Amino acid sequence: MTQGLIGRRSERARLDAAPAAAPRGPGSLVLLCGEAGSGKTRLAEDVLGTAPDVTFVRGAAMPGCAPFGPLTAALRGYMRLQPDALRSCGPLKEHLALLLPELGEARESDDRATLFEALRCGLTAMVADRPAAILLDDLQWSDAATLEFLTVLAPTLDELPLLIAGAYRSDELSRSHPLRRLRHDLRRD
Repeated sequence: MTQGLIGRRSERARLDAAPAAAPRGPGSLVLLCGEAGSGKTRLAEDVLGTAPDVTFVRGAAMPGCAPFGPLTAALRGYMRLQPDALRSCGPLKEHLALLLPELGEARESDDRATLFEALRCGLTAMVADRPAAILLDDLQWSDAATLEFLTVLAPTLDELPLLIAGAYRSDELSRSHPLRRLRHDLRRD
């Protein structure tokens, strides 16, 4: 038996609502912030990992991680559950293979918009049969490309039964950290 979270009733209620709504409505991007050790990851795993009829995967950033590192880790987690699911990305599969070489031959491109669309195609394939929730942990260490992609993806989540929860340490953000821009853009939109 797992021990319940203490003092997280209101946070849990807000987070519980998102995966519950996913099967019948729009997706969302939720940011969880707090100091190191405050229970962000545990809260997200407890809520998202036990949501009924929702596929749960996670990815985490690490200091100096590769571009799109947390997203690549999450998509690999999904591929462990459904090995052939991302093959449905058609011509974008070759662009997605830049990040996931296990998909086959990659097509080199300097077009960031195409790579973003390939990532979105991968996420769309993930939710083709059932809603999904992704925990992107430790975003304070994330690369700028991941954060830029999340900024572009967020307005289109109303088309997907997908919840993305991004957790980060608020005490590790400098004033110029790109995550501050993501927060600002999400609040504005």
